Amino acid sequence: MVNVIGLGYIGLPTAIMLASRGIRVVGTDCSIELVEKLKKGRNDCGEKGFEPLFQLAVRSGIKFSSEYQSADIYIIAVPTPYCETTKRINPDFICSSVREVIKVCPDNAVIVIESTVSPGTIDRYVRPIADRSRLKTGKSISLVHAPERIIPGNMVNELIHNSRVIGADNPETGMRIKKLYSSFCMGEIVVTDIRTAEMTKVTENAFRAVNIAFANELAKICRHAGMDVYEIIKICNMHPRVNILQPGPGVGGHCISVDPWFLVGDYPGISRVIETAMNTNTEMPDYVLGRIYEIMKENEIVDLSRVGLYGLTYKENVDDCRESPTLRLIEYHKKYSSVPLKVYDPFVTYELAANQYHDFDSFLLNTDFVVIMVGHNEICNNIDKLKSKTQQAVTTAARSVGNKRETFTFAALPESLAEMQALPEASLDTPFKTAALTVLALCAYAADKNIGTEMLNWLRGPRPLNGQEISFLNDRFRDGKTYLPFTSFVGSTPDNNYTPTEPYTIVIESNHVSGEEQGYMKLFIPCGGADDPRPIKMRQRGSDGKWFLWEQYLLTGVRTPKAADPWA
Repeated sequence: MVNVIGLGYIGLPTAIMLASRGIRVVGTDCSIELVEKLKKGRNDCGEKGFEPLFQLAVRSGIKFSSEYQSADIYIIAVPTPYCETTKRINPDFICSSVREVIKVCPDNAVIVIESTVSPGTIDRYVRPIADRSRLKTGKSISLVHAPERIIPGNMVNELIHNSRVIGADNPETGMRIKKLYSSFCMGEIVVTDIRTAEMTKVTENAFRAVNIAFANELAKICRHAGMDVYEIIKICNMHPRVNILQPGPGVGGHCISVDPWFLVGDYPGISRVIETAMNTNTEMPDYVLGRIYEIMKENEIVDLSRVGLYGLTYKENVDDCRESPTLRLIEYHKKYSSVPLKVYDPFVTYELAANQYHDFDSFLLNTDFVVIMVGHNEICNNIDKLKSKTQQAVTTAARSVGNKRETFTFAALPESLAEMQALPEASLDTPFKTAALTVLALCAYAADKNIGTEMLNWLRGPRPLNGQEISFLNDRFRDGKTYLPFTSFVGSTPDNNYTPTEPYTIVIESNHVSGEEQGYMKLFIPCGGADDPRPIKMRQRGSDGKWFLWEQYLLTGVRTPKAADPWA
């Protein structure tokens, strides 16, 4: 049996994944209210694909309790904050959980720490607790570190497909835990030692923090010098070995804004690049606030109550407000004025800030200046509403919706138009959905031209395929090139002859120029057989807001699969 300790952002999904695969699981949390809600078959997780898995886990017999259980394996997923002064990790939650586990665990139990920790945390804080227990009780306890690697908004897909690292004291224990996670994880699972696993996770987040800081610092430089940072990044990213991120108002969430500080705290004077990067990101909300005041002055806006902040979450299309740059900006603003700025976020339905609105139209009413802090999909679909407010807002919004990524997973490929129209994505209410269905339609075309044409014409709406476009498609699929649309699926490579990983997964991306042309959206789909993502363009119909296929280049610039390459 597995006892998962901590049923929050990481613990609950892990427990559900294991239970849905037939593993006996008990989830434990100190919140009696949460436990009772879960016992009743209710959860507050709004992640795509989570609810069916949750119900499957319930049917499979998952249990919830506020008490620690006697189990073979324990997975601890509790918070790991850091000290604001020293920047060192605060291991109190982990240590407390381990002490409670030891009270009830049998001999030869394995304790898996999923919580992100700094290198050496388990040896420094957790192992002494286990060693003392061995001397007192004679129990043999094995320690493992298996950090999570997921992001809000794409949790289920990443739990299944992301690679994982497992750090253990010996290979036998490592392989035992690898087998457990392999029950749901399709990604590569690497077994190593504990300190390496600890370092791996914080290194990943430190890398991301440094790259984000570079983009933010570049934005400051370009602003000072009167240059367009977005144009500069666009040109630089044309280089095959350059991939600069888009600047933003700061970094939020519990990972990137916290974990790199562990290295700064544990290795002062050595981790200077990381420390500088973290300070740069932390200062961005204050910098953005300064720009707000400057723009107000330039446009003779004097009433702070008519300035609106769109977005309270730390990233787009999630309800997670941990370490939110917007909340930090609001706190900075309080130092200068008692008049609160207007705030609104479609994903935050509870009261979180002063002068908070819960309706987009009400938020826009009597607003002179809109600051887009988070590029939710809602903004993509309502740019026209902002035009009546200020051109500055429109420009900011168009840029803020960039650098987005959405993932779509399909259990099977539709074999008819009716099957496609039965999919949730058939609402066509976002350009990302239309782009995903286009890949499926092209797969259908490769198998049956008539069915594929039917699907494509439906996706194209008022503008069906013409003769020239049909000829182009037939030419692309000539000589057995039916593999071309399958190159857009995750897992497809020339080496495996473009055999995708099942279930079929498509990743779709946008950048800061995607929404520059009003009424259109240019997106990009990573391709396993091309160096760069393939472009696809959608057009929105004004009467109902639906997005239709305008043009696509998914079938061009793709390398030959290994089986068909005479030089392979």
